[in-house]
Amino acid sequence: MRPKFQVFWVYVINLVSPVVLGALLSGCSPQRSTQDIFDNYLYRLANSLDVKRNDIEPSAVLPTYPSKRALTYPIPPLKINFLEFLKLSNCELQRLIGQRNSSLGKFISGYHSLLYHREFLLLAERCLAGMDKSASRYELLQQAVNHKTTYRDELYWNASFAGDEFRYLFSVSSQVFTPEKIADKPTDLIQALQFFNAWLGENSLDKQRLSQAYQTIEKTKWLGELRLTMTLAVNKLKRADALIQQRLEQRPLCYKPQVNRRFTIVKNVFYQFYIAEVQVLLSKLHQQAQELLALINQLQNKQKAHPAFATFWRQIYLEENGEWQQFNRAIESHTLSWQTLLKQCGFLPGK
Repeated sequence: MRPKFQVFWVYVINLVSPVVLGALLSGCSPQRSTQDIFDNYLYRLANSLDVKRNDIEPSAVLPTYPSKRALTYPIPPLKINFLEFLKLSNCELQRLIGQRNSSLGKFISGYHSLLYHREFLLLAERCLAGMDKSASRYELLQQAVNHKTTYRDELYWNASFAGDEFRYLFSVSSQVFTPEKIADKPTDLIQALQFFNAWLGENSLDKQRLSQAYQTIEKTKWLGELRLTMTLAVNKLKRADALIQQRLEQRPLCYKPQVNRRFTIVKNVFYQFYIAEVQVLLSKLHQQAQELLALINQLQNKQKAHPAFATFWRQIYLEENGEWQQFNRAIESHTLSWQTLLKQCGFLPGK
């Protein structure tokens, strides 16, 4: 957010007291959706400015998450008979290989494949340390370790961003956030992503926490719903800007920087429906998006991101015209619209 908007933005955020937030998100208005709050704001704003409202909603086609096939790295099979290692009576690795070659073990995916890969390397190193380097099985096991080390990045990627859990997390086949969900910080999801980020840089197993992280990720469409909600906010703010611009082009709100009846009505809309309602949603939504998108960006940066995902992610987060930047610009633009309008009457909050 550019510096010239920060004073006004901070002022607006400070006006949103816990009392106001509680009133908006309490059970007093259980039927009010996020769209209801924006639409009511547009209705009030148009009436207060005495301008015509355009009810045609702009269509928005969000980039979809790439298919599993498009995101998956091919990993050549390891052409070694692991049954040979079952003869390694002194190595715990034989237990892991036995489990992997069972009927259930052949179909592992997701975090199970991550755990198997990491545990295999840990146990294989211990096994190699106790083996005669001249033994044929030593060379075979070393080949297996080299293969798994070579394709570790591809396997990690296939088990995370190319997996079903992350595809579900990004799914946009859902609805926009309710006001309650906007106010509800997704602590479990944030902690799951933070743990996964840390896990990738460690050599520990921590099976229980990795399992919990994946279970958290796979049961929510939070990132998809977040994108839908940001897009809704962008469209509504653009329409609100158009209303203010329409008034500015037609006639001044105040001919001199002094209060009149129309200004009093507009200022009431500014405080009661923009600051106390819409701004509450925007502030909380911005906080959520900023933290979650940064975590996803950190996570994909730590991995060998597939080109298909890199293209998708640029459209969401990295490009100047990406969804995240559009959201920030829409907030800045609407802030500037209010500044310009209120300045006509000698009123500028935050000064």
